[in-house]
Amino acid sequence: MTFVRPTLTDLAARARADIDSRMPGADSRLRRSPLDVLAILHAGATHGLYGMIDARARFFPEPGNPEAIERWSVLKNVPRKAAAAASGPITLTGTNDSVVPAGSVFARADGARYLTQAEATIVGGSATVTVEAEAAGAAGAMDAGQTLNFVSPVAGVASAAIVAAGGLTGGADEESDAELSARIYDVMRAPPSGGKADDYIRWAKSVPEVTRVWVYENWDGLGTVKLLFVMDGRVDIIPASVKVIRHVRLKYACPCCQKHVATATKPAQPLGKSIAAPGLLAYIATAKYVDALPLYRQIQQFARLGIELDRTTLAHWMVKCGKLVQPLINRLTEQILDEPVVGMDETTVQVLDEPNKPAQSTSYMWVMGAGPPAQRMLVYHYEASRSGNVPLERLEGFKGALMADGYSGYAAACQTHGITRLGCWAHARRKFFDAAKLQPKGKTGRPDQALAMINKLYLVERQARDLNPSQRHQLRQDQARPVIDQLQAWLTRTLPRVAPKTKPGQALYYLQAQWTTLVRYLDDGRYPIDNNAIENAIRPFAIGRKNWLFSKSPAGARASANLYSLIETAKGHGIEPYAYLRHIFKQLPLAETVEDIDALLPQAVKGVVS
Repeated sequence: MTFVRPTLTDLAARARADIDSRMPGADSRLRRSPLDVLAILHAGATHGLYGMIDARARFFPEPGNPEAIERWSVLKNVPRKAAAAASGPITLTGTNDSVVPAGSVFARADGARYLTQAEATIVGGSATVTVEAEAAGAAGAMDAGQTLNFVSPVAGVASAAIVAAGGLTGGADEESDAELSARIYDVMRAPPSGGKADDYIRWAKSVPEVTRVWVYENWDGLGTVKLLFVMDGRVDIIPASVKVIRHVRLKYACPCCQKHVATATKPAQPLGKSIAAPGLLAYIATAKYVDALPLYRQIQQFARLGIELDRTTLAHWMVKCGKLVQPLINRLTEQILDEPVVGMDETTVQVLDEPNKPAQSTSYMWVMGAGPPAQRMLVYHYEASRSGNVPLERLEGFKGALMADGYSGYAAACQTHGITRLGCWAHARRKFFDAAKLQPKGKTGRPDQALAMINKLYLVERQARDLNPSQRHQLRQDQARPVIDQLQAWLTRTLPRVAPKTKPGQALYYLQAQWTTLVRYLDDGRYPIDNNAIENAIRPFAIGRKNWLFSKSPAGARASANLYSLIETAKGHGIEPYAYLRHIFKQLPLAETVEDIDALLPQAVKGVVS
């Protein structure tokens, strides 16, 4: 902060006030009073001391003292870093052979102007040219995809240009007083001495945008220096690269008889003699099942990296990976069935080569999951049908509670295995929401009444989110039970008055049909109010399905199910999918016991793989 020297008048007033407070009844403000003389003498002496402090403060390059900073900047040869203009590529579109002259001006929505640095000619409908901000400073930066517009349009060229990949970067504001002051003090503390580490740091920091520097002496031998620096605020990407790993297996033989030949053991590989290493398999699986990138587009990416692969090979690798992880899926399924509550749902998938079915027919991907949000376990399972036999087989041995929608196919499994059936309030609410959308604008009807009461139930759930099961159960009894009773009474009164085939009628009759299972969540604090957790688990599969459209064979669909299971469970445990898949593809070939398999489940490697 800038030091402010008090005036003599201010100091005299302070002295008089101090005397008056210490000597009640005295008035140091009377003319010719000895106390007034004493106050003025004290103020004069103090004013001289403040003058000395002010002189010293003005001498040093403190952030609040711009004159001293400029003086010391010249004295120590530490010039202020000038502002730098942002620059980068933009994409123009227009008629072929149209020319955009160098120096053409573009403007941003807020009025900031940018000038082209070279002449550009439209070829193939587009051209890329570098522009630079007219005004230097960090504010000139722009993200890729943003729009600039011609100030003076050019014939044959679209008026709008798009900032290309990488954006407009490199802009930096003029160095502030505080930053320059810090560099000046660095020179004062460690004066230049012709090659010390401090000299290299000071030299690097003189470049705009450089904020942090590290120096390593004798990096490549005596007399060499390595300099690492950071330009904060810049983001870049290092493209993927591919490398070939060669394992050299030495052979040994007895030097006397040339017999008893021994060969070094070959490292275990996930796919035996395949050329695919664990990292490559994990990369392909992550791209397809996390980023929804079809295999044919991955082939194009690999081609740009100089690697020639075909789609059939990649598909074959994914099928084998799906079989490789089957022991993990088996253990994950067993652990899910050990939980007190399991959720299930299903969605469609098309499999072209399904036996005894046409290619256009519908098959199903089932999802089963359990566990708290941060420890959710999920298993996807492919089946050719949606029949009740699927949950009947999948839930064999399970004795807890099943959360699912109103699909009747779950009834046989619940009845056969003695499973408690829970209804999904999200489904019931959705039907009333759909009915409410059909009402005239501004009108409130029966669907709104139902939604208001159901929303009260969800408000209780938000309050109970961080409670233990016992506390959650008690809160539901105190606050949710009265709302349930109110909703049931309203349903009894309203149902006879609404036609069953209307949207409101369908919502009401669904609520009545599912009532017993819907209210059962009140019986136990461990029971969820809806099946949203499992429905959300289907979403990544649905997104992928929109991109890769179908599975070629049942084996491919089963492999997809297994890999989705591990990826989504890993994501639920906060584990990066690629790192997890690479880890298990390296370790699974070495696993021999159930304990080895359990050690590779997502919940076991959390903290080891992140």
